[in-house]
Amino acid sequence: MILPSLVGERLTWNKGLLKRPVLPRYYPNVNGFESEHTYLREGKRGRPDTLWHAIPPFTFTDQTGETVTEAYMDGNITIANFFFASCPGVCPVMNKALAGVRERLEANTKVSFDDVVFLSHTVDPDRDTTAVLNKYAEKFNAKPNQWKFVTGNKDDLYDLSMEGYFMTAQKAPVGAAEEFDHSGKLVLVDKNRVIRGYYSALDSARVNKLVEDIYILKLEYPNPKTNVQYRYEMENKK
Repeated sequence: MILPSLVGERLTWNKGLLKRPVLPRYYPNVNGFESEHTYLREGKRGRPDTLWHAIPPFTFTDQTGETVTEAYMDGNITIANFFFASCPGVCPVMNKALAGVRERLEANTKVSFDDVVFLSHTVDPDRDTTAVLNKYAEKFNAKPNQWKFVTGNKDDLYDLSMEGYFMTAQKAPVGAAEEFDHSGKLVLVDKNRVIRGYYSALDSARVNKLVEDIYILKLEYPNPKTNVQYRYEMENKK
């Protein structure tokens, strides 16, 4: 069995055919009209179905000094979050959780996860330079082609957090436990930059659910060499 047990339990049979679970999509038609920041999913018979919010275009710099745009996400399943390197609280927990997710995926040698990437955005670009991020990334053995820690213009980063991912990102009030107020959630984004799930990094059950949902999301991309459902069917074929 190559699927996690929870995924296996959610696969059901309908009229003799394997019926796969499907993850929800978030924020349908948030602006009321189609724009460059939306993704139109095709319905039955190729007719337009639902207009979904998509992560908007961006330009940042990663821990190696390379430019990173939304093209990094296109065609990949992305797990994203917001943090800052000097954060004493939730940030190390979040990124440790991401490292754990990556390790669990890599441990499964029967399924390719070359199309799963990680994207961590700083909310403190004034101090989180590429050199700082590079050193920080080393703590989690992050490979730059697979896990990018990005910095850039503060307004662009904050706008992306609030208007792209619909999560808080701002300077915290004086006297707050942490210097910046930002979400402690991990966000699962599909290959069309549509949000498919939110998961608290502080809740191990939710992190486990993220891993399960990555497997489920891969079912939407039928490639015989890498597709989870294909392999499940072949290994259970009578």
